[in-house]
Amino acid sequence: MKRINVIIAIFLVVIIFMGTSCKNKIKIPKNPKVYVIGIDGADWDIIDPLIKQGKLSFFKKLKEESSWSRLKSFRPTLSAVIWTSIATGDTMIKHGIVDWLFVKENNIKVPYSNAEKRVPSIWEIFSNFGKKSIVLHWYVTYPPDHIKGVMVSDIFSVAMSEVFFNNKDYKDFKDTVYPELYYNKMYRLLKKELTDNNIGYKEMLKYLEIPDYIEIYKKTYNEENAKRIPILSNWRMYILKDYIAEKTLYYFLRKSKFDMLLWYSRMPDVFKHFASIFMDKTYLEKINKLLASKKPIPEKTEKEFEAKLSPVVEPILKHKEKLLKAIYEKAKKENAYLIILSDHGFTLTTKGYDHHGLEKRIKAPDGILMILGPDVKKNHEVKASVLDITPTILYLSNKPLGKDMDGKPIIDAFQVRRKITFKKYKKKQKIKKKENKEINKKIMKDLKTIGYI
Repeated sequence: MKRINVIIAIFLVVIIFMGTSCKNKIKIPKNPKVYVIGIDGADWDIIDPLIKQGKLSFFKKLKEESSWSRLKSFRPTLSAVIWTSIATGDTMIKHGIVDWLFVKENNIKVPYSNAEKRVPSIWEIFSNFGKKSIVLHWYVTYPPDHIKGVMVSDIFSVAMSEVFFNNKDYKDFKDTVYPELYYNKMYRLLKKELTDNNIGYKEMLKYLEIPDYIEIYKKTYNEENAKRIPILSNWRMYILKDYIAEKTLYYFLRKSKFDMLLWYSRMPDVFKHFASIFMDKTYLEKINKLLASKKPIPEKTEKEFEAKLSPVVEPILKHKEKLLKAIYEKAKKENAYLIILSDHGFTLTTKGYDHHGLEKRIKAPDGILMILGPDVKKNHEVKASVLDITPTILYLSNKPLGKDMDGKPIIDAFQVRRKITFKKYKKKQKIKKKENKEINKKIMKDLKTIGYI
């Protein structure tokens, strides 16, 4: 009996030793590179049905290799507000971006800008540590922070539309990118594409692998004028913005000297705001009658609606897989961390399929989160909030967490436990407010088109 106990004890010691050895073999970089990819409006309620049908194989791979979550968001589910919370780890009360617009003197409404931000964003914190960041198209980043690295602000694509399609002088918008050197580089890159190579709407659709929804609408509804659908009236502009966002991303992916890259794509959110018009007409009439009755939507009906909508949304997500694959392969080669997330999802209510203006009883629809990297637990569900992203980046980068941050690191996502310290981060540079009336008009038109204002 004693001999059996000794054998069991030895066996347990060997198992523990082997487990420890396996953990020790995980190569954790001291100064890891981090990729943060924002896909506005993406949710598992649309992605999962497509994965089950075998239609989004790379999303399936990413989910299986990641610690993933139904990412908790908060109301109001406004992108400007939430993406700022993601980048700061703070609630809107602390960071100061509380809506799309605010009222200035003379009762004039203007969009919130980076100048109104009260706390430092993750790229400013990295810059203070001497780390270089590439920040591309992230919400509320104009005027761009003067960081170590490059910032292509969220206004850049709007500025380029003014330059290439309204014949405005490109020099008028040089403050949309920091440093200015990269504004000139981005301008030349797009000039070669849009002017020299004569890339237009049809060519952009082919590149993005997105169907021509203007033509599909005309054929589906036997109507020549697609402009009665607000988003379709501005659809070419959204395609241009998505094209510019991808071209700038691929340009900077070729640059290896950075510590963190953040990139944002708005397209899934824009499309899902009107995607239901491309569903089966008979089914859509049935849903519209239910919505008109103002009765609460049964969960079973909502799941059925999402399952039927998912094939409509598939082309938008399918192309993003190609982009995610390129980033994934680069991150894996560099032993880097990859964070893929959205700010919110969508939900079906008596007001329609949306995330904004929801009834008080309805919580903010969950977004998605996938964390991949050297010591990340695979196929592992974690609990997380949009407030937890910046603290998690600091945690995996072995940097102090923000003492006053509202979020916390997602420790459960990692196999190796880091040492936790705290530091109070303050915004060191005050960005001077800059206004361009033409750009503001474009932003206001965009917000009206989507139905936010």
